[in-house]
Amino acid sequence: MSWECLKVTAPNGTTIREVLHPAREEGDLKMGYSLAHAIFKVGKSTRPHKLKTSSEVYYILQGKGLIQLKDESAIVRPGQLVYVPPNARQIRE
Repeated sequence: MSWECLKVTAPNGTTIREVLHPAREEGDLKMGYSLAHAIFKVGKSTRPHKLKTSSEVYYILQGKGLIQLKDESAIVRPGQLVYVPPNARQIRE
């Protein structure tokens, strides 16, 4: 089985290649999270947003940034994993 990864460039310049997404699951693949490769540009951030029904997991490969979830924020670095539960307000910088 193989997937095509659609490349999308967000308004803030973030490049996202979505591998799996709950809204596009087919067959036996059932999951409640998305899997994507994202490249954030230095000095850019995402707009505050929520995913209503799915969670997200970020694994940081390189660089460092700030993630804000609900009322908390933390610096993230390579080797760290961040879990974003459904309906959690998030911002990535």
